[in-house]
Amino acid sequence: MRNWIVWMCVSLCVACGTPATPTGPDAGSPPDAGTQMDAGMDPDAGDTTDGGDTTDAGLPCSAPTAHGPRYPGTVRSAAVEGPWEEETRILAADGSPARVELNSDGTSALRLSGFGFAIPAGSTVTSATVRITGRTPNAATSLRAMVRFGRSTGPVTSFMPTDVAFTSTQAVHELSGLGHSGAGSLTRNLAMLSDFAMDVGLQGPVATVLEADHVTLEIFYKEGATAKTTGPVSPTVVMQVGLARDWRNTDSALTVDGDPAYVQGMFDHETTSRLESSGYGFELPDDAVVAGIRVDVTRSSYSNGDVRDLDLRLLKDGAPIGESRALVEEGTSWAADYMTVSYGSEEDLWGRAWTIADLEAPGFGTGLRAQYAMSAGSDWARVDAIGITVFTCP
Repeated sequence: MRNWIVWMCVSLCVACGTPATPTGPDAGSPPDAGTQMDAGMDPDAGDTTDGGDTTDAGLPCSAPTAHGPRYPGTVRSAAVEGPWEEETRILAADGSPARVELNSDGTSALRLSGFGFAIPAGSTVTSATVRITGRTPNAATSLRAMVRFGRSTGPVTSFMPTDVAFTSTQAVHELSGLGHSGAGSLTRNLAMLSDFAMDVGLQGPVATVLEADHVTLEIFYKEGATAKTTGPVSPTVVMQVGLARDWRNTDSALTVDGDPAYVQGMFDHETTSRLESSGYGFELPDDAVVAGIRVDVTRSSYSNGDVRDLDLRLLKDGAPIGESRALVEEGTSWAADYMTVSYGSEEDLWGRAWTIADLEAPGFGTGLRAQYAMSAGSDWARVDAIGITVFTCP
């Protein structure tokens, strides 16, 4: 009887499937459990190569291979504002408007000249009024008009922003009280020059279409103690210029040699155009996965003033894309001595995934903008070179 009971107990234990304690090479954690190589570090996870946006899953390998730094074959100063169409239509009040579509940087400026003012000698200009006749199909109420005075060859005064609300019905919009601001002012001597000019640009919501039919300028002055006015006067010449300052000597930013591309005499929160570098000539392994991208900018200011980063993004097919890595939050001014500052890293894809073909294409590169961040004083922005290092796995 006892033997029968023992046999039944053994049979029940086997039926319950209670495992025996393992021994030998399979004991402990199996290779695919917990710390498996494919968990969290999957080469196919995160850093896709099809242009997607899953770029934050970590490095696809433990030691990425660095390619670079390489330096560009081309550097240019690129306009950032929306261009006007048929800008000469602004010269006549005939119901046939010039048109522009706003982007994130606003419109380019219309440089208007040929006013032909006559102001008596000894008079003092007190203010001016600009009148813009125009409309927008979508009733853009949150617009800013930017006005400055100078000569056909360049500005003298700072931009003076004025809020303006364009409606869907054409109307005359008055921008009053202009004349004195920042570095320079509207004076009688300036207004009487044969090449006296006024720049007018607008900023507002992206994709807003503006139609401007006409612009006039009226100047108020005092002759002795008597207040007088001249105008409103219409311009006879118009050309388009950027609100942002163009870079000069751009070919000097091809190599690190102490000879920079530069923007001279920036003042009163002026911004630069986009300094675009491309043609880096990368030759990368066809089967590699892009792990990260680092950009090294060798830069300086002229007087250790307040030139700062405004925007720094990578270019794909010649167009800015992804996230900016500009050091805006840090508020770091460019030093007077040249420094090489690194942006991105071996595990930073700048907010998007990249293919090998993207990085080998001629249009791959960088777009850099800077700003003079003060209302007083001035300084130069200088960029000696922009290098790129690409990190790949394996």
